[in-house]
Amino acid sequence: LHHREGLTGVLDYTLEKYLKEVEPTGVSFLDWVDSPAYDPKAIRAEFKGQWWGTLLTEKLLRRE
Repeated sequence: LHHREGLTGVLDYTLEKYLKEVEPTGVSFLDWVDSPAYDPKAIRAEFKGQWWGTLLTEKLLRRE
């Protein structure tokens, strides 16, 4: 279980970033994540979870 508003929403953010920025160039998702262009640390830094979603996933549900 994840909520896009919490820190687990980074999964949604990553997929949205791929669909918006990479997929139109014809690069497959798997090729992208295997390439140097994919930077999971930068994606995590760009992503901002909302405070209530983070509270729900991190404190109440104890996810991630």
